[in-house]
Amino acid sequence: MGERKRKSQRQRRVATWQISKLRGTPAAFVGLIDAPDAASAKERAIKQFSIRPEDQKRLIAVRHQ
Repeated sequence: MGERKRKSQRQRRVATWQISKLRGTPAAFVGLIDAPDAASAKERAIKQFSIRPEDQKRLIAVRHQ
C-alpha cells in the first residue's frame, strides 16, 4: 500500500488573490498577492501596500483566475 501524507506534510498550493478595499460601490482595487489562503493574502497585502490600520478591517481577498 502507498503511504498517505498528512495535510501538514503536503505542500500548500499558492494561489493569486485579488485584494480590494470595501469603501463603497464598487470596491477599490488594491493589488494582486500570491498566497496559500485568503487570511495570509490579507496579511501580505497589509505589509506590501502599507495599508493604514483603520483600512485593514475593510480588506477582502478574492481568488483571482
